[in-house]
Amino acid sequence: MKYNQKKVEKIWNKNRDETVMIKSYIEQEVAVCRQYAVLLQLGLQEAGIKSKLQIGINNNNDKGHIWVMAETGKGFTLADASASRPFVVSGAYETECYEKARQEGWDGFIVLNENNHFFKYSTRGLQ
Repeated sequence: MKYNQKKVEKIWNKNRDETVMIKSYIEQEVAVCRQYAVLLQLGLQEAGIKSKLQIGINNNNDKGHIWVMAETGKGFTLADASASRPFVVSGAYETECYEKARQEGWDGFIVLNENNHFFKYSTRGLQ
C-alpha cells in the first residue's frame, strides 16, 4: 500500500456518511497513518498481542497522527507503521517508549487522548 493522502481523502469523501471499511483502502492500495496503524493493530490483535491506537500530533509537522502502542507482557512497544522508515521502540512503561522516541529524534509524538483504550477491530471482510 502506498501513502497517498489525496486518494485516501477521495475514498473518505465518497463514503462520508457511512463507515468506511479498511477493505476499501486495501483494494485501492492506498493508506495514510490511520490505515497503516489499524492494519498493524489488527495483525497484533490476531497474534494475541494487546495493542491500542494512540491519537495525537506529530509535532515535527504539526499534523494529526496515529500510531500503535502494544503491551508485550514485558512492557510496551511504540510502533509507527507509516513512518518514512520503520520506527519501533520498546520500554518497561509507555512513558519510557516516548522518552526513547525523543532520544532517537522522534520528538513529535504528543498524545491528545491519554484515555485511549485497547479497542478490538474487526477483520470482517478481509481475506
